[in-house]
Amino acid sequence: MVQFTTTPAEIQDIDEILEITRLCRLSPWSPEDLKDEIGRTNSLLIVVFSGDRENVQGFISGRLVPAAVAENLFDAEIYNIGVKPESRNKGAGALLLSEFLDQCRGSGVSDVWLEVRVSNEAALRFYRAHGFTDAGVRKAFYSGPVEDALALKLTIGKFT
Repeated sequence: MVQFTTTPAEIQDIDEILEITRLCRLSPWSPEDLKDEIGRTNSLLIVVFSGDRENVQGFISGRLVPAAVAENLFDAEIYNIGVKPESRNKGAGALLLSEFLDQCRGSGVSDVWLEVRVSNEAALRFYRAHGFTDAGVRKAFYSGPVEDALALKLTIGKFT
């Protein structure tokens, strides 16, 4: 069984994150954007690796954002999650999501949001298996090709 470890992303991980983005056909970010993201205080950019620290197998990126329901509360948005094909269905993605959610809980996040292409059945199964529920459709949200997005939500805390 493969043993995975998570850690906050560092500058040295940018090339691996870009390669995983390409392999997973995610919306591309520039190296400069990733460097800026690593430096943001409201960013959660986490990598998962197997073996030594240089063997990055996946990443998750997102941000803490002001909650719509109350001042001084936070929600979180997941922007991307990607795992190399050879590490899929082995727990890497679940570990990334778990670490992301743990950090959100520690920051007082109430709800976690994300969008998924309506045709991405594997991602929809993954998120629903982890408790996310449908929260609406965003028409023509994606380009290349144009496609609707399904907005998903997971409530992880109730803060007042």
